This record gives sequence, structure tokens and C-alpha cells, in this order.
Amino acid sequence: MRSSTLTQKLILNLLFVGIGAIVIVGSLSFYTAKNALMNRTYEQLTSLRVLKKNHVETFINDRQRDIRLVANSQDIQDVLLLLNRHFSTPDKTNKPLQISFRVTVI
Repeated sequence: MRSSTLTQKLILNLLFVGIGAIVIVGSLSFYTAKNALMNRTYEQLTSLRVLKKNHVETFINDRQRDIRLVANSQDIQDVLLLLNRHFSTPDKTNKPLQISFRVTVI
């Protein structure tokens, strides 16, 4: 058997130490980057959830305000009064209802 020279032993030892250091640093970098990406993704999803929640709440509040505005409109109240009178009378003639609207620009 041939014995190794000191130079070959040093090269092999440095090669193993270098490969070991690369594996250790690579593993630590991978797990650190993975955790950072997971945390960032979680924070983005949380902020997106809050934005969508606010958007839905704003939409619902706007529709409630629209309904209140329409319900308090004098035209709507007049139409409801006319419909109540028309359907509460015992006269069963099928005469058409005449409904007119005023347009108010706000």
C-alpha cells in the first residue's frame, strides 16, 4: 500500500473542512431564509385580511346609507302610500296605477 504524503493529507483535511463549512452555512442560511419568508408571507396575508375586512365593512355601510336615503325619500313614501291605498280598496277593477317620480340631484 502506498502511504499518503503530508500534502495530500492536508488537502483532504482542508477539503473536508471546507465542504463541512459550506454544508453548515448553507443549512443555516436555508432555514433562516425559510423562516423569514414564512413570517413575511404571514404578515402579508394578515394585512390583506384586514384590508378585505375593511372593504366589506365599507361596502355594507355604504349600502345601509343608500337604503336609509331611499327609505327617507319623499317619492318612495308617496309610492308606498299610493300602493297601500290601491291594494287596500275593495274595488277590484284592474285599472293601471299611475306612478310618477321626481328626480332630485344631490
